[in-house]
This record gives sequence, C-alpha cells and structure tokens, in this order.
Amino acid sequence: MALTCLWVTSLDQFGVLAGRLGVVGIAAALLVLTLGFACLFRPYQFLQESIGKIMLHVRSAPVENLLLASRLLLVLFCIVLLNKTPEFVYKAF
Repeated sequence: MALTCLWVTSLDQFGVLAGRLGVVGIAAALLVLTLGFACLFRPYQFLQESIGKIMLHVRSAPVENLLLASRLLLVLFCIVLLNKTPEFVYKAF
C-alpha cells in the first residue's frame, strides 16, 4: 500500500486495490512493511554510527561537498521515483 503511488494513477484504482486486498490484506501489507523496516533499522543504525565515527577524523571541504552532493542526489532520486511522470513524456514516445 505504501508504494501504490508507483502504479496506481487514480483514487478509483486505489479503491479497487483496497477492495481486492480486503482488511486482512491491508493489515498483512502493513505488518510486512513494519517488520521489514524494523529488521533493516539496526544495520542502518550501525552503519550510520560507523560512518559518523570515521567522518569525525576526515572532515575536509571535499568530503563535506561529497556528502552534501550525495544527499542532494538521494533527494532527487526519491522525488523522481515517487512522482508521476507527466503525460507529455508518454506522448513523445
């Protein structure tokens, strides 16, 4: 349900999807998402702490620029991934 914006283009389609899944399907999807994120949180936290310790020793302008650029690219990637492509893109092909 959290990723339906990638293939559901209208509220009617969302209603059909919710109807087919039912209460049990929606609850199962939420449970799977919750468990998946909970399982991935600990490794993410460990990685973040490890990188943080390393970055305390390596704080220079190029490293800071690289970190800021990577965050910007991550935000742009998420925006492109989660937003619907305009219709004129499809008409061009």
